[in-house]
Amino acid sequence: MAQALIVIDMQQALAKIDRRNQVVATINQRIDRYREAQRPIIFIQHTEPGMEVASAGWQLFPDLHAAGSDVYYNKTRPDSFYQTGLEAFLKMNQLRTIEICGAQVEYCVDTTIRVCLSSRVSD
Repeated sequence: MAQALIVIDMQQALAKIDRRNQVVATINQRIDRYREAQRPIIFIQHTEPGMEVASAGWQLFPDLHAAGSDVYYNKTRPDSFYQTGLEAFLKMNQLRTIEICGAQVEYCVDTTIRVCLSSRVSD
């Protein structure tokens, strides 16, 4: 198990993902394991027109096991590190291994993984 779990874009506006219920169930299993191990769970929520903060589309799926004690960041680009506190949080807490999951795997999850592996974040 990695030191932290990052869950990206599991939001109402993206409810039409393939095998949605299976994806949410699998992510919930990961969330539950990290919570039991008392490791950080970080939710990244995308914001754009139609997905403004606090709008219905911006909300996380209601069946996701999110908790108030988790860490939350909003992003405006596919890169979850761009102008968010994610990088600072990981460095401040010396979290060097992470597990990433979520919606839009071919877009936002992929971009976040590539940026994370770059020298900018891994230093």
